[in-house]
Amino acid sequence: MKVTAVISTCKRNPKCLRRAIESVLNQDYRDIELFIVDDSPSDYILRDDVMRLCMTFEKDNVTYIRNEKQMGACATR
Repeated sequence: MKVTAVISTCKRNPKCLRRAIESVLNQDYRDIELFIVDDSPSDYILRDDVMRLCMTFEKDNVTYIRNEKQMGACATR
């Protein structure tokens, strides 16, 4: 059975986000898919750093999604 994890992020420091991603990927259970959804505003200074970080983890089971505009926590999840 596949488990889906979603990390929603908004103006999160890339170091903190890295820890969250690694926490999901380091689980003993291996059949995990991870979606990282970035709801940061377009003027967030670290937004491109967050995207680049997420792209380093992109594989078959990791997907990065960047909202075109801020949608809030509920819509992002």
